[in-house]
Amino acid sequence: MLGRTPGNIVAIRPMKDGVISDFEVVEAMLRVRRHLREAGETRSAESIGEALALLGIEILDTPWGTRWRWE
Repeated sequence: MLGRTPGNIVAIRPMKDGVISDFEVVEAMLRVRRHLREAGETRSAESIGEALALLGIEILDTPWGTRWRWE
């Protein structure tokens, strides 16, 4: 929650007016998700996936890597 986060946590808002405004944040979230999956932290990785889904982002895990699209 913006304004109520501890100092060691950064709150971000990749959406503006219902549109993804910061694709770099989305890409960073996908990188963290990939690293968590590789480390076997599937529960944490799925939490990130669920947060992205709330933004309307569909994640596609393929043999060639993770792809995403905005619905």
